[in-house]
Amino acid sequence: MNKDVCEYTIIQENIDNIDQSDNCTSFDQSNLWYTHFIKYFHSPEDVIVLSAVDTSQDKIASLFLTTATIQPNKLQCLFSLSNYYSSRAGIVFYTKCTEQQKRNITELIIKYIRKKLNHFHCIYLEPLRNNDQTTQYLTDSLKANKYWCISYVKSGNWYHQLTDNKFDTYFEKLPSRVKNTITRKRNHIEKNYDFEIKISHKYDDILQLFGDYETVYRKSWKKTEPHPEFIKDFALASATKGWARLGILYIENKPIAAQLWFVKDRIASIFKLSYDQEYKSLSAGSILTVELIRYAVEIDNVNLLDYLTGDDNYKKDWMSNRSELLGLNIYNPHSITGFLIGLSEIIKHRLGKVLKFNKT
Repeated sequence: MNKDVCEYTIIQENIDNIDQSDNCTSFDQSNLWYTHFIKYFHSPEDVIVLSAVDTSQDKIASLFLTTATIQPNKLQCLFSLSNYYSSRAGIVFYTKCTEQQKRNITELIIKYIRKKLNHFHCIYLEPLRNNDQTTQYLTDSLKANKYWCISYVKSGNWYHQLTDNKFDTYFEKLPSRVKNTITRKRNHIEKNYDFEIKISHKYDDILQLFGDYETVYRKSWKKTEPHPEFIKDFALASATKGWARLGILYIENKPIAAQLWFVKDRIASIFKLSYDQEYKSLSAGSILTVELIRYAVEIDNVNLLDYLTGDDNYKKDWMSNRSELLGLNIYNPHSITGFLIGLSEIIKHRLGKVLKFNKT
């Protein structure tokens, strides 16, 4: 074992003891996110936080998990603390670590699970980013500790790495069809309507405008927001840290397009977007996207635009790269139940691959 492993200790924490320092790069792996997430989706007593601390007891990394019993087999399971709002799970690193240190910390966390949480039959982690090396460290450590793993593609992730802080550089590289549509539609709106775009990052402004965001969302093509109170609560909490960006496009003082972004550590995460279907022909959503990107590039000076989850067709028009979000099903063969469930799932998984191959 690398000597760096000895520098860290794994502790199991209560969620009430989690601080709000938020030194990670992603908004949805921040402690602020997890504390709000638990408030709306989990009981604190079901949450397990495994943290790596150094010799000074400074926290280096954490893995957020939740427990559940699945009927009728009474499977004891661990799940990543995530759901349909999440764009990533896995181990959160709070300080800058070398790749070897990340690998060592991951190994220690999995060894802790193997030793202290071995009564759990299954572990389900998602979404994990396949372009993040720590996902591979996680898989390697699980296999080294004799866990059985099945990985699968859950979704796509579209993103764009910026080369400078000039919006024109980005815009010029968009498809001609997109640029022409935006220019033509914006000229039409400016000529025929009283038109305004508001982009807010301050708490008071976002609080005032959030009702307009909700109005647009209700009139959009999207399904009813399952937990609107979570979205609003987290957006306002994020605004106190300077992360939230709320953009609203108005026609004749009526909100018809809205987007909620989070900007943290020079990453602009496009979290929610919608437009009033009555005004679909105006391309208001695209016009608003352009202005929010301009704001992110020229004012926030971001170096990455991230559409988070989903393979919607329009995303490839705005982003240059695609990665995959993975799910990882992990079975504990050290328990009889985990062994039997894992064996059954692995057989089904491999049989499915054979059948798919034969069809092609």
